[in-house]
Amino acid sequence: MIHQKLWNLSLSMTSAFGAKYDLEIMSTKQDFWENIKNNEVRLDSEIIFGVPESQGLERAIRKEEISQFLDRFGVSSHKTFKVKMEELLQGSELNALFDSIRGSLLVMPLQERAKLLKSTQQEQEKYIRYSVVAQYDKTLLSCGIRGFDIANGTSLCRLCAYLGYIDEEEMLIWLEQTASLAKTHFRSFKEYALSSTVGGVFWAGSGSDDAFLKNYYNCLQHPYSYWKHLTWDQCQ
Repeated sequence: MIHQKLWNLSLSMTSAFGAKYDLEIMSTKQDFWENIKNNEVRLDSEIIFGVPESQGLERAIRKEEISQFLDRFGVSSHKTFKVKMEELLQGSELNALFDSIRGSLLVMPLQERAKLLKSTQQEQEKYIRYSVVAQYDKTLLSCGIRGFDIANGTSLCRLCAYLGYIDEEEMLIWLEQTASLAKTHFRSFKEYALSSTVGGVFWAGSGSDDAFLKNYYNCLQHPYSYWKHLTWDQCQ
């Protein structure tokens, strides 16, 4: 049961919010995984919400950071949270845009594709997004950047529970849905991480993918990452 909860929670690590807090939290949990093996641990609020404990001004600053992040997804209440979650579960507009560009590039001869990319150079965001699709098309599964929707949905659940927009019970129900979707589309954490990371680069549209790629490698390789201790198929 604990492994399943951790598995579900861990899917937020490749969201736009990233894994920094999860890694920070797990670095303070001595013998955590050994204690899990011995059934001697419970999941505290830090692990559940993915936000380190803090007091006073530091806590206020963290809450403001999280509120600003949620604002980027149009989430500021229980109502707007539910609307956004339904959208992410069904497939966001960003996901549809990626698939549309991918489909148009797929049927183009390479020469025509090169001409199209060159013609968009004056429109930076459009050029970057077309370039991202062209660069990663062959390495992604047919579901494209669906992982980014799943990761962001998981992250919204945890952070909205932290701010009190939803309670923990509702959070866990939503997380079952995002986890189920992940298991439907992917066969490994690596496949899932690549999908959500490319989605992040596509979403940013800035041409700088360093932060997303660093987060990708941290999620897969950092000793405090959940995925160093969980396997994709252990919670099927």
